[in-house]
Amino acid sequence: MPNKLLHDPAKAYCACIGPNYLTPEEVIARYRGQLSEGTLRNWRYLRIGPSYLKIGKAILYPSSELDRWDKSIFVVCRSTRTLPLESRLHQSSGEAVQAF
Repeated sequence: MPNKLLHDPAKAYCACIGPNYLTPEEVIARYRGQLSEGTLRNWRYLRIGPSYLKIGKAILYPSSELDRWDKSIFVVCRSTRTLPLESRLHQSSGEAVQAF
């Protein structure tokens, strides 16, 4: 049975250096299939998206860079003012509630 690592330089390199680097397929899995290999390829060409290493034909994404990129695209929502549960119950029953 032939060794598949010999046919994919990225997987062979990742096997040697450990889990700190992900192949494009592993990046796709990390983002639950919401990115495609084509999207990653286009981003590399345009020099946008997460940073990567290219060693020969192998494309590798450092986990730390993916974490950094996650933080850079993080969307922060403003919090809404909510009333305490007891106040909401009184309002729904028609009782007058004082503002806090």
